[in-house]
Amino acid sequence: MKFRKTELENGTITSEWEFDIVGCISAIANLIVALHLAGII
Repeated sequence: MKFRKTELENGTITSEWEFDIVGCISAIANLIVALHLAGII
């Protein structure tokens, strides 16, 4: 997952980090659900 810099560099990087972390966690959760539905886990 790429961490991109925003045009506004006045503290928006932290909120973008939080957004990326939430997106990563949700993607991992979706992957686990998909594997569970496929019967792998």
